[in-house]
Amino acid sequence: MVDIDGKQHYLGRYGSPESVAAYNRLIQDWLAQGGSSPAHTTPSDGAPSINELILAFRTWCAERHYRRPDGTPIGELDNFRNSLRPLRRFYTAPHSSCTSAPWP
Repeated sequence: MVDIDGKQHYLGRYGSPESVAAYNRLIQDWLAQGGSSPAHTTPSDGAPSINELILAFRTWCAERHYRRPDGTPIGELDNFRNSLRPLRRFYTAPHSSCTSAPWP
């Protein structure tokens, strides 16, 4: 199984000559189409970037939810930060229009 641009492709039994040939064809086709991936595209329709969506979600969580009765944040915010980190790494382009990340 190979995942390219969010789409899974079954190539056959791992390591078999058929699966290697199918993989090579798949990569050649992908490269011939420009080899684009979500990590190298930016929204051109004014849609918010991934960083902006993550920041909005984190702000919403921190301000309105996931607080103890005394108002202090609970550890769930750290869990969200850790679970959203791969999303940022995969879908954030180096030339993203959002200049700051929601957290380090």
